Amino acid sequence: LARVRGGSRSPMETATALMIALPQKLGGLGYRGIELNRRLEMPAHARPLTRSTELEVDILAPGMKVGIEYDGEDHAEAAQRARDAERLATLAAMGIRMHVITKGQFSDQLALHRALNGVARDLRVRLEPSAAFQRAQNDLRQRLIRTWRST
Repeated sequence: LARVRGGSRSPMETATALMIALPQKLGGLGYRGIELNRRLEMPAHARPLTRSTELEVDILAPGMKVGIEYDGEDHAEAAQRARDAERLATLAAMGIRMHVITKGQFSDQLALHRALNGVARDLRVRLEPSAAFQRAQNDLRQRLIRTWRST
């Protein structure tokens, strides 16, 4: 519980944050410099890209300018996908490297592992390419999704 951050809007945002913040021996990436649902004011150069005056990022590593979004099933609707695409393009224009992790990736060990490898690369986290780490990561993934309903 010491690694859980305030500000999460869903259990899966919390689960994603734990996959990033927990120590590698527990299956996480071991990166602790994250904030949840951080509001970012819209800089002048990005205003033509969106109608929003500010954006929120589910998980942000402000020091590295890396953001992670968890997209559940509600992001599959066409109108929501369009809003998400606009947000991602705007955040990219603001210099933030974004990663999207989906429910489908969370449900598949290797897909989540590959997605988190990309996050680790941008956070400059060195991961041990061992079977023990992959087992720990999968054990953590399974514990976090054990009580899934429709998140």
